Amino acid sequence: MNTIFPERILDAFREKVQEVLDTGVPVFARITHAADAPGFVDDAFFPIPGSDGGIAGVVIVINANPSMARAEDPDYIWESEYFTYKKHASLSDRDVHTNNFGWRGDDVAVPKPAGVFRIVCVGGSTTEEGATSDTTYPGFLRQKLAAEFGEDRADVINCGIPGLNSVKEKMRLPDYLLLEPDLAVYYNGVNDICHRLTPEWNGQAGLARIILRQSRFFVQHFGRWLLPPDDVIAADIDQKVLAHIRFMQRRFAEHGVPMAVCSFVGPDWPSLSREERDYYSYYHQLEWGGRYSSFPAYCHVLNIFNERVRVLCEELGVTYIPVAERIRGGAQYFSDICHMRTLGIEQKAEAVFLAIRAAVAEKLAAMPPPSSVGRLAEHQVPAHEEVEGQSREDADHGGDLRDALERRP
Repeated sequence: MNTIFPERILDAFREKVQEVLDTGVPVFARITHAADAPGFVDDAFFPIPGSDGGIAGVVIVINANPSMARAEDPDYIWESEYFTYKKHASLSDRDVHTNNFGWRGDDVAVPKPAGVFRIVCVGGSTTEEGATSDTTYPGFLRQKLAAEFGEDRADVINCGIPGLNSVKEKMRLPDYLLLEPDLAVYYNGVNDICHRLTPEWNGQAGLARIILRQSRFFVQHFGRWLLPPDDVIAADIDQKVLAHIRFMQRRFAEHGVPMAVCSFVGPDWPSLSREERDYYSYYHQLEWGGRYSSFPAYCHVLNIFNERVRVLCEELGVTYIPVAERIRGGAQYFSDICHMRTLGIEQKAEAVFLAIRAAVAEKLAAMPPPSSVGRLAEHQVPAHEEVEGQSREDADHGGDLRDALERRP
């Protein structure tokens, strides 16, 4: 019998089926999930009445979540697909391991050690990505902070999970707060644009757009005109994406945790070669936007998204981190329309580092350092002083963040 279930689970199915046949009443059981896991019953067994008043058979209703069926696979890292990783799991074909909280990286100490400034990096696969934990953007950020302030003064936790969008991130907010952060850095956008907004806009298309999008030529060269008007795009971004970020910022603030929000970066269409444009256009339709969306149209929406993020940060008085404004390029940085090569990941970490550097320095200066760490005085950065490799404009991005950190107990 071909099945995705191991023999142990099949034996349990047979046992429950026989119980239904013997008793004639439905049976509910937790079989395709760990028996002690929280939640509801995963499998149900219903009798099928026969014409003679007996039982003609049994209908088995199985929780179809693949993570249940593949729970036995030691290389299966998911606890709930595209939402949570298992704790202390790893992949055999990639340098990926999870910690005691189910995030990528090493174990996290809670309560947080005294004298440590902790940052949680919230996002999807574009936060989690990297050949090793050290070459993710949170990993690079930790290294930059360690070089600036000393080892063990700043702790950066990679809270990126592939597939997360703003709705799922809002749902996971309590998990971020459990880590006792001093700062939350948010970086995401593509999952909301491509997997939530674009399908919705496609479904709302009128007859003219439905006819026009049957032409691949029109989609590729005039795909922007298949989108809603810019004011509708902006309103949808505000109401259906940024409203969740606004919620998270408010809840973080209630716990004394300031939030910084990044613009989202992608390949820079005007500077791409013809070969790069063809590649990203093909990959966008294959994996992200579908046949009715073009990569230039995605870039247009992304520009609107980033502008709405900037306006939101200005409105809320939170730090806006100009990642997209600092990284311009194509294949040297990007493996697809959003995921980055190591060079790009490091540049993203640099943009975040420059934006938060002064604020972290001021907060650390006010903390009693761990006994193994020297004084921080030489690392203090005056609020408006230009530092090497950082323009005055970049340094000023940290002003709102410094104010928020100063208000934090």
